[in-house]
Formats: sequence, C-alpha cells, structure tokens
Amino acid sequence: MEFDLRLLQLLCQRPYRRQELAAILQPEFPHSKDIYQQISRSIKRWRDRGCEIKSSNQTPYILRKTNLPLLLSEEQKQAIALGSKLLENLGFVAEGAHLGEILLHSSEPVAIPCFSSNFDPPFPTATLPCGRK
Repeated sequence: MEFDLRLLQLLCQRPYRRQELAAILQPEFPHSKDIYQQISRSIKRWRDRGCEIKSSNQTPYILRKTNLPLLLSEEQKQAIALGSKLLENLGFVAEGAHLGEILLHSSEPVAIPCFSSNFDPPFPTATLPCGRK
C-alpha cells in the first residue's frame, strides 16, 4: 500500500514516464524485485479504485481524475465553491465545473453567498476602410 500511495503522490505532481517512476521508486523501495511490474500493478489497482490514469506506449502516465476525498476546512470549501461559481458567471463553465467536482465528495453541501458579476472583456475596435470606427 505504501508503494501505491507513493506512486499516486508522484502522479499528482506531474505526468511521469515509466522509466522516470522506476528511477524514483527503486531507491525508495529496494526490496522490489521487478519495479516495472510493480508500477504496472499499482496503476491497475488505482484504476480499479476509480482513478482515471491515461497512458499508452511511449507516453507518460497522466493522472486525469481521482475519486479520493479531500480533507478541506469549511473555509477552503467555501473558497472553492465561490471560485467555481465566479468562473461559471464569467463564462468559464467547464473550468467552474472542474472546481465544483472537488466538492462533490464532501459530505455536506456548501452554501455559496449570492453575488453577481459583470464581465465584459474589452474588444479592440475595428477601423473601417473609410476611417470610421
């Protein structure tokens, strides 16, 4: 289990190729006979537990999604909920939804204070051929 947790911790930081993972994990777990096989089995176990880990031949392992709960304070939950709502109001719906997914694993719904946002990005005015704007 310690190996599995360390592997997931590494994949949370950034994508890693199999050789990179082996180079990091081999010194930490010298009792492992076949580190490459242990990495493959660990990846399979995380996938079986609901983690979405992307990989194919000659590409790094990329952790796309995990369903493990986060331990967040009430203030942190409120900040995430507010950020999610703000992004959605600004037109960044997909990004707001990604933030909102973090809160799906929390036991209680988070109350979001009401607010409104008015986001009108500046667009450069085009100059017409006759010189008018």
